[in-house]
Amino acid sequence: MKDVWKFARWSSGLSMDLPVDEWKSYVLKKWSLLPLSIQVTVSTAKSLSAIFLQCSSHLQPEDEIFLKRLSSSYLVEKDPDAPLFYREEGNRKFQRKDYKGATVLYSKGISHSRPNTEDISLCYANRSAALFHLGQYEVCLKDIIRAQIHGYPERLQPKMMLRKAECLVALGRLQEANQSIGSRESVITDSRQVRLATGLFPVVSLLNHSCSPNTSVAFINTAATVQASQQIVKGQEILHCYGPHESRMDVAERQQKLRSQYFFECNCPACQNEKHRTTARPRWEAFCCNSCRATMQGDDVLSCGSRSCTESVSRDHLVSRLQGLQRQVGVAQKLLRSGKLEQAIQQLLECQRDAESFLSAEHIVVGRIEDDLAQAYAALGDWGMSATHLQKSLRMVEVRHGPSSIEMGHELFKLAQVFFNGFAIPEALNTIQKAEKVLSVHYGPWNDEIQELQKMKSCLLDLPPIPVGPSV
Repeated sequence: MKDVWKFARWSSGLSMDLPVDEWKSYVLKKWSLLPLSIQVTVSTAKSLSAIFLQCSSHLQPEDEIFLKRLSSSYLVEKDPDAPLFYREEGNRKFQRKDYKGATVLYSKGISHSRPNTEDISLCYANRSAALFHLGQYEVCLKDIIRAQIHGYPERLQPKMMLRKAECLVALGRLQEANQSIGSRESVITDSRQVRLATGLFPVVSLLNHSCSPNTSVAFINTAATVQASQQIVKGQEILHCYGPHESRMDVAERQQKLRSQYFFECNCPACQNEKHRTTARPRWEAFCCNSCRATMQGDDVLSCGSRSCTESVSRDHLVSRLQGLQRQVGVAQKLLRSGKLEQAIQQLLECQRDAESFLSAEHIVVGRIEDDLAQAYAALGDWGMSATHLQKSLRMVEVRHGPSSIEMGHELFKLAQVFFNGFAIPEALNTIQKAEKVLSVHYGPWNDEIQELQKMKSCLLDLPPIPVGPSV
């Protein structure tokens, strides 16, 4: 009964009991007192903004008093309990496949939510799901973007990224769908993601799998293009990655994914090499010695890899420190999303100092901090500092994913944009060339990023030469 009462109160607060009749009567009376010339001017105005400007110029102090009296007994603030209520009601309608009804309720939840909160991000995400089932794919994509802007929880991202890819496929934007599937590591081996490509392109699905493939697949409209990502000699087998790639997950996780989805044990060279490798973790997951910066080695108790250093520490202690650091990075990212750039930078610099004391220089968290710092400085318009941090992040991407990887191409594209915006012409042209070379391995010339790079290059090359002053 309490929820029913809440629903009635919120619904009426939105529209049903607003003092519309009283206000209309007051406005009609004011209208009748206006000179005919002004009535004609307002009536023939061609836009709402023009009407508003005309009317606002005739407001009197007594009108403001009347409006205040009229609205004094009505709730105009956001109700903090409303977003959860409307979302739960929307979820009930969604489960009953009443997607239109669910959309309306999620919209009401959005109207009561504050920006940059989990409440509003969840309402946008849930509404995107309802819109997807209604076939409103373009609007669904917009709600997905809105959910991310307002801080949609990382733990729920895979499901929403899958929805984004499915929307893009439904709209025939297969190239973008393919980019969306490489862009999120946590989604890359989702069963529906894999079937997305093989179902639409059965010939491509005939290629055998390798965790270190020699091809890359690009999409344009309804065509798929298989491109060599490395030199393939005559008679060599053409291999494609079904999802689990050696640069994105370890051998145990890859084997589990391939067994559960494709029912085979992978014996590609990458898997064979990793199976016979020592237990040392890759550099992007390694801890380092606080004293000499050498890599820590061992299982439960880690010892410094340098013979001249006797430093040792328990793995549990370092894992606990890493978890604490990740929480602090999360705080900085929230500050960044909410536009509190100076605070975000301060928090990230503190995280950077902490990371340097126990993580390897190529650790994935170190790279994430550098990338966030680059984003924060770019938002402030400090392109030089942004480029400095992005270059550090890029080195870590290269260590983990390789110099010719899709990830490397996207990072080079970002760096080219930063150099371009900062008017660093030689650096921008050099980075554009590198980015084009890498992205061309994975995409055709129709790729949006490649076309954007070409536009930037053309713009820079068309600039008049910078005059050189007289020598002294």
